[in-house]
Amino acid sequence: MAKHSKRSYGREIDEEKDEEDVVAVKDEPSYNKSVVTKKLQSMINARIKLPGPVTGKAYVWQAAGMVVEVDTKDADGLLAKTLGEKGCCGGTPYKLFQLVE
Repeated sequence: MAKHSKRSYGREIDEEKDEEDVVAVKDEPSYNKSVVTKKLQSMINARIKLPGPVTGKAYVWQAAGMVVEVDTKDADGLLAKTLGEKGCCGGTPYKLFQLVE
């Protein structure tokens, strides 16, 4: 028989006609969910625009010392970012960000 799909308050509901009334919830609404954030500070004097490695959200730092709140899911991936593979004179690479409490 015919299959119908309805949108109701951010949830996808599928109903089969002429069969038992079975409702399948495909996703939960995204409103009213709080996002836990961490503050990351830029360590280099440059404009940096990066996507969050987990959420894909765009984060922008305009200059050195600027602090941006990022989703906790993205924080570890962004803290691991470095400028180049090695630092000057064979030292360790320069970190782009530091965690601010």
